[in-house]
Amino acid sequence: MHKTEFTTPCGCTVTRGEALRAFVAAIYDTAKVSALFTTDEVFERVGPFTVGGAMHRDNVFTNTLNNTAGQALRKATATSKLISVALRIAQKLSYCEPVRGLTWDSDRVCHSRPKRVWSSNITTV
Repeated sequence: MHKTEFTTPCGCTVTRGEALRAFVAAIYDTAKVSALFTTDEVFERVGPFTVGGAMHRDNVFTNTLNNTAGQALRKATATSKLISVALRIAQKLSYCEPVRGLTWDSDRVCHSRPKRVWSSNITTV
């Protein structure tokens, strides 16, 4: 069974639906400006998101260099595969598709393991 709620580093509770909406919107935004991307770029584009009717903005936690809503959701959902679920939803919406056989190095948050590269179907730049 999958988790239905996640706790951000600042202590806010985010529902699965709220997190998925924020991720899919960030995937759309990323796919509009990048022909190829990974989840690293998606997390950078997560904008303010709603938590129980209140907006969750920048500076939501202070223990890292990147104090953003995207990093808060990344930390909160790290033990789940929620970003993968969001990417599959975006794929079904024809925003993007995985590139077979191509991976890029990741940042330290993901232990620098290779990451799947996604190709945009909606790039406007």
